[in-house]
Amino acid sequence: MFAEQLKRTRQSRHYSQAEIASKLGVTQQAIAKWETGVSTPSPTSISKLSDILGISTDVLLKGAKDISPVGHDFLDAPAEYSIPAVGKIRPYGKSYIFDEQYGSAWAYVPNPNDYIYYTLDDDAMAPRIMTGDTALIHYQQRLCDGDIGLFIYNPYPVGFIAQYKQVGSSIVLHFFNSTREDFVAKSNLLDHLFIIGKVVETRVKW
Repeated sequence: MFAEQLKRTRQSRHYSQAEIASKLGVTQQAIAKWETGVSTPSPTSISKLSDILGISTDVLLKGAKDISPVGHDFLDAPAEYSIPAVGKIRPYGKSYIFDEQYGSAWAYVPNPNDYIYYTLDDDAMAPRIMTGDTALIHYQQRLCDGDIGLFIYNPYPVGFIAQYKQVGSSIVLHFFNSTREDFVAKSNLLDHLFIIGKVVETRVKW
């Protein structure tokens, strides 16, 4: 069950075995063995796989279905939902609050409660993501190297988008704009950095 589910979900997300292997830090051969049932991943790898593929571990392990309003298995046909859109995210104690509500926009997603649209108000990710562009964010607390995420760092006044990379015990947040320096969080600074979610799609400002 797991082997078939992993392969089917990976293909539906348009990931290659090599891409999944790179995100997990394993070999492509390991992914191939998991998908053919020759071996199975560790619980830690299964948890990471569920984050990468955007599904729960129950779905990944057991093939459980998330029942959408139209009764579809979301692995094959996500439904279209109205997703809330915000312009700013601000730290609030050890959590965060949304500010500047921009209404909503439609997106094909498995579960609308797991997503939010965020509009960029700076050029830190230019030229790939420009000021005014909108990013679809999937709520998740773990990212893989190379993922682009939405972050809060207290005492910064607002959230920001950057590319994630872990180097040893430190986290490096890279900005595509060559005029911006990378942000490095280590030791006690890590307690003030929060991952809100992963950017899964961007829309260019009209």
